[in-house]
Amino acid sequence: MNRQQKILTALGIWFLGAQAFAQTEVRLAVHGSFSLPKETIAKFEQENNAKVSVIKAGSGNEMLNKLILSRAKPIADAVYGLDNANIAKAVQNGILADKQPASAPVNASLPGALAVDYGYVVLNYDKKWFEQNKLPLPQSLQD
Repeated sequence: MNRQQKILTALGIWFLGAQAFAQTEVRLAVHGSFSLPKETIAKFEQENNAKVSVIKAGSGNEMLNKLILSRAKPIADAVYGLDNANIAKAVQNGILADKQPASAPVNASLPGALAVDYGYVVLNYDKKWFEQNKLPLPQSLQD
């Protein structure tokens, strides 16, 4: 399953729960660099008889702060773009569902969230800085 399909699956799982309230518009808060082809959103809308309104809410942390500040009157029905560094704060502030539907691919350590993507992290360091400060180059993540 590619990234676009995972995003729409997550949105679709949320939408199935929202259908009990006869909701036909889904407001999706996303980070500022979010992008899906219009055709992909149109396909989801057609298959689910729904309208998706994408709300670009800034960087991940900026978006999280907007969601927290607006939790009494939410700006969105669903959110995409929180990561493992800020999702705990989202849970603590009560802006996510307590749990996802049983059919959702849920990460046990993050029960209010759906894992969509994983990636590698690369750490870079400035060799000249270490040399100038007479420090050994890092050999491990702990260093």
